[in-house]
Amino acid sequence: MHPIFLFTHTQYFIMRLLLLINILILTACSTGMTARTSHAPESTARQTTQTSTQKISAVAAWNKSPKITRKNKATISVMERSGVKIHTYLSSHLQATYIIESKNNLVLIDSQFSKEDALDFRAYANSLNKKIERIILTHSHQDHILGYGFAFSDIEGYALEVSKKAIEKSGKTAPKRILKQGKETIDGVNYIFSAKLNSEAAENLLIELPDLKTLAVNDLAYNGLHLFLANNKLANWIKVLNELQTLKNYDTVLAGHGGVSDTQIFQANINYLNKAIQFKNESKTGDEFKNKLITEFPSLKGLIFIKFAIKAFFK
Repeated sequence: MHPIFLFTHTQYFIMRLLLLINILILTACSTGMTARTSHAPESTARQTTQTSTQKISAVAAWNKSPKITRKNKATISVMERSGVKIHTYLSSHLQATYIIESKNNLVLIDSQFSKEDALDFRAYANSLNKKIERIILTHSHQDHILGYGFAFSDIEGYALEVSKKAIEKSGKTAPKRILKQGKETIDGVNYIFSAKLNSEAAENLLIELPDLKTLAVNDLAYNGLHLFLANNKLANWIKVLNELQTLKNYDTVLAGHGGVSDTQIFQANINYLNKAIQFKNESKTGDEFKNKLITEFPSLKGLIFIKFAIKAFFK
């Protein structure tokens, strides 16, 4: 006879009871482990989401005001980050000039092209009721310097030495001060100035504003317009734009034409320049070159810039 049949009814009942208790204990432990395992990813997910949100908040910290339109059809937009405001004055021809407004002072970047726009830009700067500490002319092209003579000659003007000499040679009103390359702090705002040669112009000033994650590239990049190619240094311009793409910790770009953008503007300009080189080599006439560019980039404004390119490429 099997030994189990030798158990009394009481012993058999106790054995079954102990077996049931063990089953219940094992089930409870298993459930607890499952609960802890399922909660761990949820906690990690919450931490990841919070970290991601914090990173986004740190980058997207611009507080933007509604855009306003002036009587001359220029528009002004203002954005603020870390207690500093950047004012964008965009003419009806999409010529962009900027004001960096800190606690006590204003720093102006470029001066507009027409007399009307320059005087209006000055009137707007005056309305901010702060000292204009300086106006910086980024390069010697007339659409960036003529306004200085029209409206800002009483303000301390700065330019790279090569730009200052070129402006003086042109007979236009030139700034008196030479802007030195390197780091400078103006009213608590850190600036880094450097020259970029042989791109859109013979010389162009790059202004880094690291505290604001902002690059004032001026005519090193255009936003939404055909490029001015008449300097005919397209390959080197691409090289400069590639260098700009390597700069880290910047998310905002101040372009000399078209206004504010982000760092994707560099690749967009590189794509345009590569196509311009291709079409220049393929085209037998200026009209053919123009038609190819317009077909490839139908949404871009500033068709007048193509005319300058045709004069330079198809003499």
